[in-house]
Amino acid sequence: MTLIITLATPMLIVQAGDRLLTQNVNGRTQQFDEKSNKSLIYEAFNGLLAISYRGKAFIQGKPTDEWIAEQLNSHLKIPSDGTDLWSLQMATGRPCNLLTCDRVIKVLRESLSSLAKSEFIQTGLTVVITGWKEKKKRIENVLIEITSESPLVS
Repeated sequence: MTLIITLATPMLIVQAGDRLLTQNVNGRTQQFDEKSNKSLIYEAFNGLLAISYRGKAFIQGKPTDEWIAEQLNSHLKIPSDGTDLWSLQMATGRPCNLLTCDRVIKVLRESLSSLAKSEFIQTGLTVVITGWKEKKKRIENVLIEITSESPLVS
């Protein structure tokens, strides 16, 4: 289980969590994909966001961090040639292509809501978004949690 710790103050935002993905094999928990990542950083048009998740490691057959990245940039092409991705830059160098912070949150909420409930049969998914956004020439903190709980969780 992942614990995401977020500290948000007017001067500083820190988000920390583990990277380890595990899977249950014959009743034993084993490490899976040692190069996985449960966090992304998204440079928005009007701010900067750290996005972390806990729960479901794969959505629609893709690692959850890659699935999240693809939701935020539909033109993103993640290599399928076995290349190890330690980081992935989505920016094209043109700020007009970036989503606003509010749009990032809306896109992720809508994308998660549109998934079939069968995606969450064994485990839920929580996405934590934190960062800063500029709004009316002021800087505001962002701290949002989006949760799709497993039907088995009570």
